[in-house]
Amino acid sequence: MRRINNKPVDSKVCECPQCNKRRMTRPIDYVVSTEKREYKTVRGDTVSLFVDTCDACVARNRRDHFEPTPADLKKLMQAIKENKQETEADKPSLEELL
Repeated sequence: MRRINNKPVDSKVCECPQCNKRRMTRPIDYVVSTEKREYKTVRGDTVSLFVDTCDACVARNRRDHFEPTPADLKKLMQAIKENKQETEADKPSLEELL
């Protein structure tokens, strides 16, 4: 792959505070934060997560806490289907309109 600028960027590998693996690539003068914040999940409960994590932990946190599960999607589709059936039952037929 061709480099756009001539100067490479100095970086170091830091240890992720969540998984304790050395896979966070950051600039040379970067200091890893161990601060935690509270977030609300899809289900409504709160979870405390590290602010500064590696890409794998970010993806895992998103998948585990913030994306709906297949069961949630099935419940949503079932609710939409039931609501559609109720609205069709509430609509007057063409014969009643005439």
